[in-house]
Amino acid sequence: MPNHIHGILFFNRPDKTDWTKNKFGVQSQNLGAVIRAYKSSVKRYANQNDIAFEWQARFHDHIIRNEKERQAIKDYIISNPQNWKEDKLNANITP
Repeated sequence: MPNHIHGILFFNRPDKTDWTKNKFGVQSQNLGAVIRAYKSSVKRYANQNDIAFEWQARFHDHIIRNEKERQAIKDYIISNPQNWKEDKLNANITP
């Protein structure tokens, strides 16, 4: 998509046997750290190649809890580019 990105991240944590909420302190092994690293790498590439580029300040996340939900999200991601022509943020659409 020209104005956003979708993805499904899978964190394999076989050592984790219980659910614990994020705690304050070092935040180097969580989703936020992964997103920060990705956004930083893309921005660095854009800067090095003189590409005008800005990220939005935040990101939206959702925990996929079962296979049915994963499949629905996967289908949404696959069909998303086809819907760009009708997206309200598409600059080529006349109101």
